[in-house]
Amino acid sequence: MPILRRCRQAPADQRTEVHVFALLGAIRIAMLWFGGALEVVRTHMLFDPATSTEQLAAALRGPVVIVYSVIVLALYGQLLRGRAIPAFVLDLLGAWLVLNLAVHFVKINLLMLSDVRAPALLLGQIICYLFFFVVAWGWIFWRLDRIAGPSEQKTLAAPDGGLGHGSFDYYYLSLMSLLAGKVSPFQGVNRLGKSVVALHSFMLLDLGVIALARVYQLVQRSI
Repeated sequence: MPILRRCRQAPADQRTEVHVFALLGAIRIAMLWFGGALEVVRTHMLFDPATSTEQLAAALRGPVVIVYSVIVLALYGQLLRGRAIPAFVLDLLGAWLVLNLAVHFVKINLLMLSDVRAPALLLGQIICYLFFFVVAWGWIFWRLDRIAGPSEQKTLAAPDGGLGHGSFDYYYLSLMSLLAGKVSPFQGVNRLGKSVVALHSFMLLDLGVIALARVYQLVQRSI
């Protein structure tokens, strides 16, 4: 799609993007420490996940961490040599980002089926996901609005017009939208932008409902 094709990036932009992917990888690795959060859910489900699938996933965790670390280090090496990173490499990492965002969004919703027998485990999983959510959505908005298509293309707008030339404002508004617990502060300029903003608003609303429900469960447990 021409609208999603990357425009030419300056080395500083690519360096910032690699920083983001390195941070997201670190958050994703941290989430592995709380990967057993769904163990609490399993007794409430109508079916048990296949044991072989779980064993395979556990066996792949270590190699995936190593491979991702090697990829990020290779990207930094490319930048240090003064060479541009091919656009498809960064977009493949972006596809990985979006996939993880969706999969763990479903996983966080499944945590609602659990009781509070392991609060530290559940809290750690949710906090890590919220960090991932903020950074991932900041990158998605920046990618679509600043890096996709011709330079005159605009996908998003902010109510106060506060989207600068860099990427900081996108991550800032992503964080503020989560803290406010309201609909997305971004506004879609075209059909793609409106669709993405609607999805972001839905996920924000869902996370807000999950937070309220969890607080209610904790209060009921303490009574």
